[in-house]
Amino acid sequence: MYHIKEDQRSKFSATLIYEGLTKLMVNKVYEEIKITEIVNAAGVGRATFYRNFDSKIDILRYQSDKIFQGLLEHLFAYHKKTPVKRSSEFLVPFLEYFDVHTDIVNLLIKANHVDILVDSMNLLFKDMYEAYKTSASHPDETWSYFIAIRSGITINILVQWIKDGKTIPPKRLGELLGNQLANSFTVDQFL
Repeated sequence: MYHIKEDQRSKFSATLIYEGLTKLMVNKVYEEIKITEIVNAAGVGRATFYRNFDSKIDILRYQSDKIFQGLLEHLFAYHKKTPVKRSSEFLVPFLEYFDVHTDIVNLLIKANHVDILVDSMNLLFKDMYEAYKTSASHPDETWSYFIAIRSGITINILVQWIKDGKTIPPKRLGELLGNQLANSFTVDQFL
């Protein structure tokens, strides 16, 4: 787990540690990177590392959660300006945000930890659900499935888009996929 305090010094140290790991991952496989290398690249002491993180995977988890918290703010701001007509319109602002914040996704793909993106996305949906609990049309007993479906679809779209080099602009891809999701497939289409 990570345990970054809310003071600027802790946040700055966490940023240095993340940047140190990022530098190392340019030339080295994630699994082979040692904590000693990370603290040396970050210019911090081991005690600083362990004050903020329990392990190196926590660095990536922290950065992912931080980026997804920014996504939540972006989504609220976007939808204040642009009224939502259908639920699939989530993809356009989502992809526009990650068009700018691609680094963490690339690192997680490289480290074989896309699961962290799913965890961060699940937290985001949970936060959104709590914020709009009174207007939710899904009973509480099915909410975890509602989240799982949307997290799985959204993260797989994001990962594929980034692996493909983001060749389709975010707005166009969001609209194309939104139409596909709105006209969801049926079993007989595969037969």
